[in-house]
Amino acid sequence: EYIPREVILRWSPGDGAIEHHIFFGTSFDDVNDANLSVYKGSQTGTTYNAGTLSFGVTYYWRIDEISESTQTPGLVWSFTLGDIIVVDDMESYNKSDNYIFGTWADGASNWTSSILGLGTAPGDPIHGGEQSMIYAYYNNINFGSGYYSEIEREYADPRDWTALGVKALTLCFYGNPNNDVGDTEQMYVGLEDSSGPNSYTEVRYGDGKDEDMNDIKLTEWQEWDIDLQDFNDGGVDLTNIKKVYIGFGDKGNWMPAGSRVVYFDDIILYPTR
Repeated sequence: EYIPREVILRWSPGDGAIEHHIFFGTSFDDVNDANLSVYKGSQTGTTYNAGTLSFGVTYYWRIDEISESTQTPGLVWSFTLGDIIVVDDMESYNKSDNYIFGTWADGASNWTSSILGLGTAPGDPIHGGEQSMIYAYYNNINFGSGYYSEIEREYADPRDWTALGVKALTLCFYGNPNNDVGDTEQMYVGLEDSSGPNSYTEVRYGDGKDEDMNDIKLTEWQEWDIDLQDFNDGGVDLTNIKKVYIGFGDKGNWMPAGSRVVYFDDIILYPTR
């Protein structure tokens, strides 16, 4: 099963353009010849929602610019969605009506010691695109669930994390030299399938080869590669993922611990890493 991804096309208007004719499809010849079968209509805006598209397919598009007296054919552009699954690249959020904590529930919802923000300001580290997740953990404060921090994303419809043959989950993270580090601040990722909490399994950073929790003190982007088989071995049905968790700390710890902030970006599933 391919998991489709919504693609938004954007372009800059030509001089004097008052309308844009859109051609979009999977055939270069049809788009290049402006075939009516791939004509998507005319509009004044400079974005077009191409809908949900399939991985591994090459798509072609062109924009013809319409002024008061002329029609100027555009170049044919193309793109191919690779065989990866983007869990979250942080690019869809804003600070007005699509808040990051509306998708990833933080301490305001789950009563843990996490607070989320969106990194968009000059100086905020960005791995790819224009935004990143700011994850502040305050394991020195008990907001009701203990001295640990956790965020969670719940899918309305369970996701197949075996599609396209993906086998690895990668998270990019960026640290701070002032971050507190220890067993009570250990970073982890948890998965739960639709059968409920009994399926929950987590993988903790520092338990794998060449992993050291002091890495969250480094001011550079690092990749955490997790073998999805580790979750499957713990009892998670990877074809039926319902919840994703990212946390810092030990849920069994009831003593104050450390705090600070880590940035996350580009959470992606790969065929291999």
